[in-house]
Amino acid sequence: MAKKIGILKETASKTTGEIGYMGRIDVAGMEGACALVPVAHRRSEKSPDYDLKFQRNGRWLDFGVAWLKTPQAGGDEFLSITVDHELLEKAVYVAAFPPAEDDDDNEWHIVWGRSRRGNDRGASQYSVGDEIPY
Repeated sequence: MAKKIGILKETASKTTGEIGYMGRIDVAGMEGACALVPVAHRRSEKSPDYDLKFQRNGRWLDFGVAWLKTPQAGGDEFLSITVDHELLEKAVYVAAFPPAEDDDDNEWHIVWGRSRRGNDRGASQYSVGDEIPY
């Protein structure tokens, strides 16, 4: 099941007019303001569309990247976001989905869900009657 971990609102740059996003995110115990800033010069079609910034102690840190994607089966565009910073043990993959038509707040919802490939911690190797492994 996906868990909501943040919100984004579409915003336009006052100087360039480019569309970006501002909001809040809570990932791996780090909560704060975030921004998706359009990448000025993408190297290729596979390059990220946005740089993810996170505000910590009054400074904006590079915190990851995002791609604007359209599902192959059709439907609304969404943002595929990779949160990756030295403060995190490993990269976290999340997605942001546009607001529903009846959403008065006009907020994109950032969500995270555990991979269906299995549990990284290997919990499946233990049964209910086993001793706690420590």
